[in-house]
Amino acid sequence: MKKNITISVVLFFVSCFVFSLNAQVSDSNLSKKFSTLFNNSSSYQNYKMVNKDDALDFQTYLQNYIQLEQSNQLALKNTLIENEKELLVLKQEMSELITINQMLIQDSDNVSLFGMAINRDTYYVFVWVLFLGLLLFSIAMYYRFKKANKITESSKMVLQELEDEYENFRRVCIEREQSLRRQLFDEIKKTNELRDAS
Repeated sequence: MKKNITISVVLFFVSCFVFSLNAQVSDSNLSKKFSTLFNNSSSYQNYKMVNKDDALDFQTYLQNYIQLEQSNQLALKNTLIENEKELLVLKQEMSELITINQMLIQDSDNVSLFGMAINRDTYYVFVWVLFLGLLLFSIAMYYRFKKANKITESSKMVLQELEDEYENFRRVCIEREQSLRRQLFDEIKKTNELRDAS
């Protein structure tokens, strides 16, 4: 956009320079033509006598020069009008772009969270608080898990010890029961032998 404005301003100054250069060349040609007319005229007392053809030539040249200058002025006015219109259009575009830019900046400052527009800084604070909360919760859960795991391991060890003791007690009980059965069987055998013997 600035590039368009810069190009317009440069074109305006270049066209002004070209027109002024043409005007200077035409002015010098006009001066030369007048000097030639003056030098070619004859003198009578204090007056200069100018040939009619030369005067008509000069008049034609002067009229052409005036028409050329008028057309140059008209072209310059048209160029100025076009440049002013273009400048107005560019200013309008620039104001529209500035408005759009401000809206985009405002939109970029806001973040939509759950359908609500929230300021970006508030959003960052919310996200960091949520992240830190979840991190603390995770750390607390980890330590609770470790503690529960220790309790579970110690409970398993105690259970294993109890199972071992129970197994030993059961084996001892079975052995005692078997020995008692043998003794009972031996006693029944002795009683039967005594009965048979008597």
